[in-house]
Amino acid sequence: MARRKRSEQLAAALKLAALREQQAARKLGVQQQGLRQLEAQAEQLDSYRKEYRQQFLKAGSQGLDAQALRNYQGFFQNLAQADTLQAQRIEQARQQRSTLLAAWTRMHWRRKVMADLVQRRRTEEDREQEKRAERLQNDELRRPVDPDP
Repeated sequence: MARRKRSEQLAAALKLAALREQQAARKLGVQQQGLRQLEAQAEQLDSYRKEYRQQFLKAGSQGLDAQALRNYQGFFQNLAQADTLQAQRIEQARQQRSTLLAAWTRMHWRRKVMADLVQRRRTEEDREQEKRAERLQNDELRRPVDPDP
């Protein structure tokens, strides 16, 4: 039964490290996409607030009764709360992205180190194989030749 070379064993670990790196990259990508969506929603909210403010100013220049003024104020308060909540969501998403980026970075370097180790081990094994072949060849050359076949 032939033993597996150490480089082959390490190559299996390298495949696992590469898989983990890919998984971390996917998670990071999903998180980044979610963050972009949250930021786009925040921009929409800001745009909506500006538009609504313009409507308020226009209506205010024409005169507002007390009920309309309370409605506008209540709506602006709701928008301010929505802004605060959206800012918190964005901050949480950024923190999560940072955590996932750090995890991906660790996995990336782990895979890179493992790949270098596998390459070094393969080089060593090739060198050892060449030395064995050279020794065998030298042994064959040193054997006396039998003149009578």
